[in-house]
Amino acid sequence: RTGIQLKNRTTDGSDPYAPYYRKGSAASHISAAEIDALDLDGVDLVHVTGIPPALSESARAATHRLMDRAREAGIFVTFDPNLRPALWENEETMRQVLNELAEKADLVLPGIAECEVLAGTADPEKAAAFFLDKGPKAVIIKDGSDGAYLFTAEGSTKVPGYKAEKVVDTVGAGDGFAVGVISGLLEGLPMEEGVRRGNAIGCIQVMTAGDNEGLPTTEQLQAFMERRDAD
Repeated sequence: RTGIQLKNRTTDGSDPYAPYYRKGSAASHISAAEIDALDLDGVDLVHVTGIPPALSESARAATHRLMDRAREAGIFVTFDPNLRPALWENEETMRQVLNELAEKADLVLPGIAECEVLAGTADPEKAAAFFLDKGPKAVIIKDGSDGAYLFTAEGSTKVPGYKAEKVVDTVGAGDGFAVGVISGLLEGLPMEEGVRRGNAIGCIQVMTAGDNEGLPTTEQLQAFMERRDAD
């Protein structure tokens, strides 16, 4: 069957009830064989989240295979752990699998609360060291409206966030942040500028009802950042 999601509409910034019926869905039956059939020629970046490997053993194997193939082809790999404990057999399996996947990424994008689960600490510097020791080139740790921390082997920086005028719906902020970072990477911008974009899109998202209705065009994003930076 096709996986479906239901979501309460919210306009007051509270976390909406959003049951997601994806266990046993068609997508959960994806396997490494489908990944091997993909043509990766011309692909510049592969983005992976921690949700597919939670759905089934075959989807877990497919996720590993995709990251392995991307690395073999020299394709940049980004990884957002996107913790969904309810989908996993137990927390220990979730932690082990997601940390194994983090080892195969060039850039890891955890939230500060996810660091506490995966790295055993909510301290950004200690969490970043935990992930960087596994092999990624960079770690970006999201810290809500406070912005995000960027860590590489060369050093670290805190990129301030943008304050929302009114938080309407928090769903989609993390994905919006990833959009900012990834679009920056694909356009060849410095990673810090991508983090600024991510902070801006995350802010825009929480001020809009719905998961992706707030995603801006390039022009809308630039205007938002210029206006806020001038304040």
